[in-house]
Amino acid sequence: MKKAMSNVDVAAIVEELKDRILGGFVGKAYQQSSDKIWLSVQSPAEGRLDLLLEAGKRVHITQSQRPASKTPPQFPTMLRSHLSGGRIVDISQHDFDRLIEIATERSGVRSYLIVELFPKGSMVLLNESRQILSMLRKMLYRGSKMAAGEAYLYHPGQPDPRTISLEELSGWLSSAGQDLVRSLVRGLNMGGTYAEEVCLRAGVDKNKQASDLSDEEVSKVHFALRDVFLDVTLEPHIVLEDGEPMDVLSHPLRIYDGLEKKRFATFSDALDSFFVEKEESEARQNPEWVANTKAYQTAWYAQKKQDPEWLVEQATKLEQKRQDPEWVENKNAREAARYETKKANGTNYYERLKADSKKMAEKRAWEKEWRKNNPERVKEIYKNSDERKKQKDPIKFLLRQTKSHAKSKGIEFNIESIDFVMPDTCPVLGIPITPFASGLAPGTPSFDRTDPRKGYVKGNVKIISNRANRLKCDCTDPAELRAVADYIEQNLASIGR
Repeated sequence: MKKAMSNVDVAAIVEELKDRILGGFVGKAYQQSSDKIWLSVQSPAEGRLDLLLEAGKRVHITQSQRPASKTPPQFPTMLRSHLSGGRIVDISQHDFDRLIEIATERSGVRSYLIVELFPKGSMVLLNESRQILSMLRKMLYRGSKMAAGEAYLYHPGQPDPRTISLEELSGWLSSAGQDLVRSLVRGLNMGGTYAEEVCLRAGVDKNKQASDLSDEEVSKVHFALRDVFLDVTLEPHIVLEDGEPMDVLSHPLRIYDGLEKKRFATFSDALDSFFVEKEESEARQNPEWVANTKAYQTAWYAQKKQDPEWLVEQATKLEQKRQDPEWVENKNAREAARYETKKANGTNYYERLKADSKKMAEKRAWEKEWRKNNPERVKEIYKNSDERKKQKDPIKFLLRQTKSHAKSKGIEFNIESIDFVMPDTCPVLGIPITPFASGLAPGTPSFDRTDPRKGYVKGNVKIISNRANRLKCDCTDPAELRAVADYIEQNLASIGR
C-alpha cells in the first residue's frame, strides 16, 4: 500500500491548491501530532477550508475533524505569528521533487512555509530572506544540523523526467549499471510504480540491463517518460485490490488496468479518503483507539445537535444535494446495493439458524426473555433508532412513519422522498420548521393531504408544521374553521382578553 505522495501527486495537488486557495487568507494553525499540522484557510471561492500538512507523507484539503483548540506547541505558534492573516500569493513544487512551498504576504512582508514529503522530511518556516525561523523537527543536511537563522538548503535534485533530453537519457542509462526499472528509479526522480509504468508503455522489458538497450528502445523509453509525466488528465481515484485500497492517483496508470477504481471529484478528496482509511485501518487494531474514537464521536455529535446553526447548515446541505439528480440517483443505487447485501447476509444467517431448529428456538426464547426483563432498554433502543433515522434524513423518516400509518388504515400511498423539499417555514402558520427536533414539537414537519378523501399520492401531499396539521385535522370546509375561530374570539372577549 502507498505510504506517501509521489512527485507526480505533488504536481497534481499543487495545481489543485492554486485553483482553490491561491489568493485566500491563512487562519490559525493546529498541531495534532509530531508531524501533522492543520492550517485553516479562507478560500476566495469556497470559504473556510482546512489544509492538512503531514511531513514526509501528504498535503491536501481535508474534511476530517480538526483537533480541538488548545495551547499550541512552538511550531504552530510560530506559524500563527507569521502566517495568520497573510494572503497566499504562491504555491509551487520545487524541481519536480516531493517538496511544496507556500508563500504568504502580510503587510508587505513575505514568508514561506516549506513542506517536505520525502522520507524523514520536515516543515520549515522561512522569512523573506529564506532564512529559517522555525522547524517542525530537527533536520540534517549532509550530516550537519540545520538551525534557526541559517539559510534553508534545498536537497540536490535529480534530472526531471519531464524535460530530460534523449541524449541525457541515453548517457545515464548506458552508465547506470542496473536493470532498466531500477535505473529509472535511482536516476530520474520517480517511484517504482511510475518506473514500471514507463517500461510498460515503452514496451521494453523492465528487467533488461539499461546499458544493453538499443537506440530504438532508448527512444521508446524517452517517449514513454513524456507520455506518463506530461499527462495532464485529471481523474482522481483510489485503486482497490480485493476491495482494499492500494494506491491513490491523480490520473490512470495502465499497470492497474483491470483493478477496481473508486473515483472522486477532487484529488484532495481522494487523498483524504485514502490516507484516512489507511490510518483508521491501522488504528482499528488498537482496542483503546476504537473505544476513545467512539466516545469522542458520540460526545461531538451530541454537542453539535445542541447548535441550531449547525442543524440548519446540515439541513441546507442536504437539500442542496437533493436538487442534484445525479446525487439522488447514486444515493438510491447505494441504498439498493446496501439493502441487497444486508438481505443476503441476513438470509444466510437465518438459513443457518433454520437448519438448526434447536438454535433457532433458543435464540427466540432468549430474545423474548431479554425484552421482558428489559422493557426500558427496549424502549430506549427503539427511540434512539428513530432519532438516528430522523437525523440522517428527516423526509425519509417522515415517509416511513406515514407509510406505516397509511398501511394500517388501508390508505393509498405512492409518494417518494424526491417528491419533497423540506421548507424552512410552515406555509400555513409561518413558524420555523424544525426537522431535527425530538418529539412532536409545533414546528415538527408533517404530511398534509390537500384532499383527505384521497390517499398519500403524488400531487396531493404537502409538508406543513405539526401545529398547523393538528389545527386543520380532517377539515375540508373553510367555514367550519372560521366558525371555530369566531367561537375562540368570543370566549376571549368574554373574559377580557
